[in-house]
Amino acid sequence: MEWAKAGKDMVVLHCLPRGRITPHLSPFVMKLETYLRLAKIPYKLDFTEPFGPKGKSPWITFNGEEIGDSQLVMEHLGRQYKKDFSSKLTEEQKAVARAFYILMDEHLCWSDMNYVSYIVSD
Repeated sequence: MEWAKAGKDMVVLHCLPRGRITPHLSPFVMKLETYLRLAKIPYKLDFTEPFGPKGKSPWITFNGEEIGDSQLVMEHLGRQYKKDFSSKLTEEQKAVARAFYILMDEHLCWSDMNYVSYIVSD
C-alpha cells in the first residue's frame, strides 16, 4: 500500500477528494484536517481509499495503525503528540466546550451537509 511508505510519525488522512466550493464536503474531514493544522502534526492526504476498514470516511494510517472516526483520531494523536488544547480551561469552560462540541458534531453538521448538497445540486 502506498501510504505504508509515508514514513514514521506521518499521518495519512484518507478522505474523499476536495469539493468545488468547499475544502471538503464532509464536516468530519474538515474538523480533522483543521485539528492536524492547528496541532502542527505532519500529514498527507490520500484520496485513493477514502473509506476505512469500517466503511467510513475520514480515517487515518499512522505508523502502520489504521484508526477511524475523526474524534477518536484526534484523541489518539493528542495523546501521541501531547496536544491538549483544553488543558488551560477551567472545569466550567471544559463543560461549555463539550456542549458546543456535541452541538456542532451531532446536530449542526447535518444542516451544513444539507446546505452543501443543495448548492451542489443547483
